[in-house]
Amino acid sequence: MDETTLRAAMAAGSGTNQSATQPSWDTSHKEIPGLDQARPVSTPNMVDKGRFRFEYDPTREAKERREQVQQAILCPACGVALGIPDVRPIKVTCPACLFETTYTN
Repeated sequence: MDETTLRAAMAAGSGTNQSATQPSWDTSHKEIPGLDQARPVSTPNMVDKGRFRFEYDPTREAKERREQVQQAILCPACGVALGIPDVRPIKVTCPACLFETTYTN
């Protein structure tokens, strides 16, 4: 079903006569707040890995991923601790705020 047909069906069902070419929802919220203020970094903010517990997922796949974790860093946008391997360059996407950074050092 294409968008025009869907809009026509929605308008017919609600009893309104909205134009099929003009959306009725606000899409201005697509930017994630606060990420525009984060500084791009090439060197991670290292923290002591022993302070964090990365064993919350008991699956075998998670255990294999944990074995690759050599370092703990803080997300430059939101400050969440992330476990990463010591491979460089590495592209890291924070699961909490979806901020993406590539570390070269």
